[in-house]
Amino acid sequence: ATYMGLSGQLYSGYQKENLDANYLISLQDIFKDYGYQTAFINTEPENQDFTNYLKGFCFDTLVNDTSKLDGTARSLSDKTAYELLLATAEKLNNSENPFFLSMYTFGTHVSLDGIYEKYGDGTDTLLNRFYDVDVQIGTFIEAFQKSDLCENTIVIFTADHATYEDSSFTASYPDYSRKSTMLDRIPLMIYYKGLEPQKWNAEGRNSLDLAPTILDFLDMTGENYFLGESLFSPVDNNSIFDTYFESLSAYYNTAGGEIRTLSMEELSEISVEIAKYFALKLNESNFEQNIDDTVHIGVKDIEEKGQMKVEVLNAQDYSVMSFAIWSEDNGQDDLTWHAVESTQENYMTFTIDLSEHDAVGIYNIHLYCYDEAEPVLLAGIQIDIEP
Repeated sequence: ATYMGLSGQLYSGYQKENLDANYLISLQDIFKDYGYQTAFINTEPENQDFTNYLKGFCFDTLVNDTSKLDGTARSLSDKTAYELLLATAEKLNNSENPFFLSMYTFGTHVSLDGIYEKYGDGTDTLLNRFYDVDVQIGTFIEAFQKSDLCENTIVIFTADHATYEDSSFTASYPDYSRKSTMLDRIPLMIYYKGLEPQKWNAEGRNSLDLAPTILDFLDMTGENYFLGESLFSPVDNNSIFDTYFESLSAYYNTAGGEIRTLSMEELSEISVEIAKYFALKLNESNFEQNIDDTVHIGVKDIEEKGQMKVEVLNAQDYSVMSFAIWSEDNGQDDLTWHAVESTQENYMTFTIDLSEHDAVGIYNIHLYCYDEAEPVLLAGIQIDIEP
């Protein structure tokens, strides 16, 4: 969905809930390192949750223009949004530094109607909103091609997710069927003056690949935690993440452009890898997102022979658990995972061999349970191991 879609594209990563912050490296962070100005146009400036969420993306400028809220729920219509996009780009283009400008539009969301344009007799709201945005994009491109921007600016158009298959969708497209109401293809178009038009087969890969694809296209690089790979990379060298899809506890693989359900072996493999990602992403500053604040984790003692005893309190309600431990030294190069056997007791202790880590200083310990194969953080602690 929208919030997770934006994070997935800009950070090439996952999040658990809509409003979860992401503290890892983003596409805009890498652009900043290359001296770019960065800006994001907020088409829902009076939606406080969404606005606060966008602030967490740390663009240099968040454009909150409330002068013309002519869209649904006091948002910017697609017409106004694309007009603001062009005006903002022209303003940024007057600076000596290059710019990365991003915008999310609202007008094609499920149940909405076209505001400025109607399709045919105007009775089909789904076709109305598609036709409306089609006209507004066309108007934007015509104005863009007449401006100075056209000489040195790349335009990338994509979507955060596919259109939901509700009753209006099936009425408008009665012969179009899906394997999942939530899963379908989305567009990705890259335009730059002088490039020969061509099509590229994404082979079922998803928008986790957007950030690395853009950087590959621009021949730019930087340290990152991206789960995706460039769409220009061979599929054989690709990540395992960018062909997996989950919705309403249904799991699919889209590799090769074919949709199939996951085997239990595949589900187990991806669950472990996603747990590792969230162990990296979650830190002390957002432990308040833990689902159960009665569960506690601590360190009982550290023995001279290099063994750490970890204690867990009140986790008896969770049958499938594991904990991750790693030192702050050299990132997560010493990350290890330990399974936790189910128990009926409210107090458990586990022993960790510190020789697997060979470091002193700050250590992180995170305890996870698994809710329908998704890792959920229960508790976490940081400790300082002295030399």
